[in-house]
Amino acid sequence: MGRIGKVIGIGCGTILAIAVLVFGIALCRVLLPKSPVTDCSKYPKIRASWPSHLVAHFPASLPPSAVFYFHPNYIQSGSSIQARVPMSQEEGVSLLTKYSSNALAIYQVYQGCVLATNGIPTTVFYTSGTTDREFPDDYCVLVLSAETHYQWANGQSAGIAVSTQRHEVVYWAESW
Repeated sequence: MGRIGKVIGIGCGTILAIAVLVFGIALCRVLLPKSPVTDCSKYPKIRASWPSHLVAHFPASLPPSAVFYFHPNYIQSGSSIQARVPMSQEEGVSLLTKYSSNALAIYQVYQGCVLATNGIPTTVFYTSGTTDREFPDDYCVLVLSAETHYQWANGQSAGIAVSTQRHEVVYWAESW
């Protein structure tokens, strides 16, 4: 029985070590921060995973010249999706005309803060291509939907930012 007991003990120890290793790897995958996704080929699947009321204004697909950014939820942090898409000046004016009448807020000069002065949440410029997250002054930021809960502990916002000068539109949605 002594030999069998040792074999069983070693076997149980090995199984326990493997279980701890697997659990540790799984826990690290859950607890480590998620990296932003910038691959445009992943855009359709990621867009489809968002609530439709937050991304209905987004294009169904992105042109190759678009810049994409998605940051998944991480524990209690929020999630963001943003696509910067080139367009003609006429398309920019058309988007501004289309969405201006239904926008909750319109900011001609954006000063980089997530919480606008009248309490309507917006976004930052994740797709700027630089570390600067403020929209330049030539953007017009339209908040199309926004809601907050529990004194800003949770909420959602979505909209567009258009620069007819740069010939581009930024589609955005946030959930926190």
